[in-house]
Amino acid sequence: MMKRRQADGGVGMKVGQKVQLLAEFSGVPAGTVGKVVEVEAGGSLYLVEWMLPGRDARQAIRHLLTAEEVQKLVRPL
Repeated sequence: MMKRRQADGGVGMKVGQKVQLLAEFSGVPAGTVGKVVEVEAGGSLYLVEWMLPGRDARQAIRHLLTAEEVQKLVRPL
């Protein structure tokens, strides 16, 4: 299922949106659930916070993803 691109180049995700990683990315395993914590540059950059098993909220991993990376690597929940 493809995500529709918006005119601003984003994928329409908003702060607080829960997401799931489709493939391993930078040490975060596929299937990991996270949430969008910030949307920047008119929807072209997304800061996603991943909660890994065995870690608390202070140890969450954050990745700044481009809209293109979000389309390829993330699905909304």
